Amino acid sequence: MVIGPLLRDNARLGDSLISVSPLPWKPALLSLRCTSSCSTSNFECLDTSADLSTYTSFVQKIGHAKDLHCGHFLHTFIVMDTPFHSNNYLLSLFVQMYGQCRGLEDAHSVFAQIQEKNVYTWNIILGINAKLGMWWKMREIYHRMLVECCLPDKYTIVSNLSAHVDSERLTECKAMHAGFANTHLEEDMVVGTALMNLYGHTGDTNLATILFVKLHNHDLITCNSLIAVYAQQGKENEAFQLFEHILQQGFLPNRVTFLAVVDACNTSAALFIGKKFHAYVSCTELDLDPFVLTIFISMYGKCDDLGMAVSLFDKLSDRHVVSWNSIISVKAHKGHKDDVFRLFFQMQQEGSLPDKVTFRTILCSFSGYSDLGRGKLIHIYVMSQKFDSDMIIGTALFGMYGRCSDLESARRMFDGMINKDVVAWNAMIALYGGDEHGGNSVLELIDQMQAAGVSADKVTLTSGLSACAGVSIEAAQRLFEKVKERNVAVWNAMLGACENQGYGKLACDLFVQMLEETAPDKVTCLVMLSLYAGMGSTALGMCVHILALYFHYDSDGPLISGLISMYSKCCCLDEAGWIFGRALVKDAVIFNSFITACVDHDRSEELFQVRAQMLQEAMIPDEITFISTLDMCAVQGTLAEAKSVHACIVKSSYLSDVSIATSLFSMYYKCNNLEEALSVFSSIIHHDIISWTAIISATAEQKQSKVVLQLFHQMRNEGMHADNGVYVNVLTACADEAALAEGKSLHSQITHDNLPDDVALGNALINMYTKCGCIKNAKIEFKKMIERDIVSFNIMIAGLAQHGHGIEALLLSAQMQQDGVIPNDYTLSSILCACSHGGLTEEGCACLGIFFDFYSCIPSIENFDCIVDLFGRSGQLEQAKHLLDSVPLQPTCVSYMTLLGAARIQMDICKGADVSQYLIELDSEDAAYYVAVANLYSLVGKIV
Repeated sequence: MVIGPLLRDNARLGDSLISVSPLPWKPALLSLRCTSSCSTSNFECLDTSADLSTYTSFVQKIGHAKDLHCGHFLHTFIVMDTPFHSNNYLLSLFVQMYGQCRGLEDAHSVFAQIQEKNVYTWNIILGINAKLGMWWKMREIYHRMLVECCLPDKYTIVSNLSAHVDSERLTECKAMHAGFANTHLEEDMVVGTALMNLYGHTGDTNLATILFVKLHNHDLITCNSLIAVYAQQGKENEAFQLFEHILQQGFLPNRVTFLAVVDACNTSAALFIGKKFHAYVSCTELDLDPFVLTIFISMYGKCDDLGMAVSLFDKLSDRHVVSWNSIISVKAHKGHKDDVFRLFFQMQQEGSLPDKVTFRTILCSFSGYSDLGRGKLIHIYVMSQKFDSDMIIGTALFGMYGRCSDLESARRMFDGMINKDVVAWNAMIALYGGDEHGGNSVLELIDQMQAAGVSADKVTLTSGLSACAGVSIEAAQRLFEKVKERNVAVWNAMLGACENQGYGKLACDLFVQMLEETAPDKVTCLVMLSLYAGMGSTALGMCVHILALYFHYDSDGPLISGLISMYSKCCCLDEAGWIFGRALVKDAVIFNSFITACVDHDRSEELFQVRAQMLQEAMIPDEITFISTLDMCAVQGTLAEAKSVHACIVKSSYLSDVSIATSLFSMYYKCNNLEEALSVFSSIIHHDIISWTAIISATAEQKQSKVVLQLFHQMRNEGMHADNGVYVNVLTACADEAALAEGKSLHSQITHDNLPDDVALGNALINMYTKCGCIKNAKIEFKKMIERDIVSFNIMIAGLAQHGHGIEALLLSAQMQQDGVIPNDYTLSSILCACSHGGLTEEGCACLGIFFDFYSCIPSIENFDCIVDLFGRSGQLEQAKHLLDSVPLQPTCVSYMTLLGAARIQMDICKGADVSQYLIELDSEDAAYYVAVANLYSLVGKIV
C-alpha cells in the first residue's frame, strides 16, 4: 500500500498513523512535502545520518510556518530514528515551535522532558504562556523556576510583568519587583520600561518617574513609554516636559512620541498644553503631514476646541479615510449628528470610500428613537459594501438598534450573526442590562453563550451581575457563585450590585471574603467608600483608607475624591479637609468634592477659600463648582459673593449651560432679587422643563402671581409641555388672582395632556375652584381624587367654611377621621370657622373637645379666638369674655379685637368699653383700636 499520497492529501489520517505504527510510515514521511510556507523544503533529505543543525533548521521553519501537523511528523521521526531525541537544545526549539503553532499542551509535554533546564528554556515556556494570556500558568512556572534554583534574567521578568499587568494581578508583579529592587536589573532599560508600564497601569506615576530616573541610559523608547504613562493618567504637563527633555537630549521624536503626547491632551483642561505642542510641531516639516494633522484634529476635539479641529481638517489638501474618520469621530463625540451625517456623504462625494471604522463611528453615534431612520439608512450602506458579515460592524449595528429603542431588531440581527465572539455577546448583554425589564433576558443570554462554547470574560460577568441585581440580588449571587476564577472586576461588580440594591451587610461580608482571596483595586475602594459613607460608618471607611494607603492608591484622584466624600458624609469635615490639603495634585474633581462637602456642612468660609485657591491655581471651574457655590450663596444670602460667581460664569462662557443658568437665577430669587433672576432666565437661549419649573416656582414663592401666568403663557408659546409641578404653581397663581376662566382653561389642558394622578395637582385644582368661588366644581374634583391627604381635606373644609356650608364641613371632617387621616391645627381652625359662619356654637365647642381628648391636640390661641368669634356671633358675650379670661394661653390683640367686633355686632357698649381698655393697655399707639371703639359708639349715636 502506498501511504505517501494519502498523507499528502490527508494530514489528519497521517497523524493517526503516526500514533498507531511509527516504523512502517517512515517512507511516507520522507516523501511528504510541506504545503505551507515551508514548501520550498522537503523531508526527503532527512535520514538517520542528518546532523543536529539540519533538524534545528527544520524545527524553526515549521515554527515560523505555524504548521502543527508537520511539527508532529518531524518530532515523531526524531524521537524514533535519531540520537538527538534527548538533546536539550533541540527539545527547547520544539517547545518554541509548539508554542508558535499554539500547541500549548505539546509544548508543556516536551518541556517536561528536558532534563537540564536553563534560563533560556524557562523563558521560552514563560513566553509561550504570556502570548496566550495564561498568566495563572506563568505564576506556577515562575515559582517552579525559583524552586529549581534557576535565577531569572531580564527577559523572564519582562514576560511575567507584561502578562500579569494585562491580567490585573498587580500585587504579584509588585512582589516580583521587590525581589530584585535596587539591583542592576532595575537599571536595565528593558526591565525598567516594563516596570514603568506596570506602575503606570496602577496609576502610580511618581514611582514610574523614579524608575525612569534610575535608568542609566535613556533612549526614545523609554521616554515614549513614560510619556504614555503620563498620558494614561492625564498628566499632560509632565508629558510635555518629558517631550521637551527628549528634544534637549537630541532625540528625534517619532510618530509614537507624537501620539503619546497628544493622548495626554484629552480634556479641556489640557488645551493649553496641546496648543504648545502644536506650536512646536508647526515649526517643523511635519506641519503639513496628513498623519500629524489628523492626530491634532482628534486632540482638539477631545479638548473641546471644535473650531480648531474643523480648521485643521479644512487645511488638509489630501484627505484620506483616516482624516475623515477623525473629524467624524470628533463631531460624533460632541453629539453633532447632523454634521456626522453630512460628512459621511461629503467624503464619498470627494472620492473617499468609508471603511469599517467610519461605519462603526457613525453607528455608535446614534441613540434614541429619533435616530432610528438614519441608522437604518447606514445599515443599507453597510450591506452594499459587504461589511455586514464583519463581527465588529455587526456588533455596532445591533448596538445601534438597541440604543435607538428597537430591541427587537437588535436581537434579530444578533441571532443572525454567525460565530459570535465574546464582544458581540457582551454588547447584547449590555443592551438588555440597560433595559429595566431585561434582567431575565441577560440570564438567558449568558446560558446561551456558555452553550455556544464562548467563555464569559470579566465584561460578561460584570454586565450580568449588574443586570441580575435589577432582577434580584439572589440571582446576582447565583451567577457570582458560578464563577470559578474570580478576578477583581467580578468582585467589584458583585459589591457594586449589593451597594446599589442596599444590601450593605452582604457587601461587607463579601468584601472580607474578597480580601482573603485577592487584593482590592481602586474601584473596590471606591465602591466600599460609597457604601460606608451611606452607612455613616467612619471606622469602616477608615479601614478602606488604610487599604488605599497600603496599596499606594492614595495619590489617585478619584479615590481622593471618594475619601473626601466619605468623611464628609460621616460628619468628619476636618478629616475631609485634611485629605484635601494633603493631595499634592488637585484636579477639578477633588476641588468639587471638598466644595460639595462644605455646602453639605454649611461651611461658607471654607468654601469661598477653596474656590479662591482653585482660581489661584489656574483651575477652570466646571458645572459642579458653579452650582455648589451658588447653592451656598443662596443659603447664606451672600449677594456680593454671588455676583462675583456670576461674573466668573459669564467669563467662562458657562452661562449658556441651562443647569448653571437655572442655579444662578434660583440663587437670585432666594436672595430676594427676583428682577435679576428674571434677567438671567431671559438670557437663556434654549429653556428646558427644569429651568421653566424653577423660574415659575421662584416667582410663585415670591407671590408674583401675574408674572407666573405670563411665564406660563411664554412657556407654552415656545412649545414646551408643562409637568405636574408647573401646573400646581400656575393653578395657585390663578387662585390668588381669582382668575376662574384661566383656571378652567388650565384644567382642560391638564385633562387633555392626560397627566398622571397626583395628590398635589388635585389639591391645587380644589384650591383654585374654592378661592375663585366655584365650590361646586371643587366638590366634584375632590370626589374624583383617588388618593387624598391632610392638605386635600383642609382645603375642602376651609372652602366649605368660606362659602357658608358649615354642616358639610363638619360631615367632611367626620369622613376624614373615618378615612384614617389625622387632623391638624389648620383643620380645627377651618372647622371652627365653618361653625362660626353657620352659627353652630355647640358643634364648634364639641369639635374643640374632640380634638383635645382624642387627638391630644393642644388648642392654640388662634383656635380659642375662633370660639370667641363663635360665641360673639351667637350673642353669648359673657361666655366669650369668660373664655378669654380662663384660657391657659396669653390672649393677643387679635383675641380682644375679635371680642370687640362681637360687642359691636351685639351693640353692647359696656362690654366694648371693657375690651377697649384691654386693647389700649396692650398697645396704646395702635390707631386701629381707637377706630374700632369709635365705630362701636357711632352705632348707638354716641361720639367719643
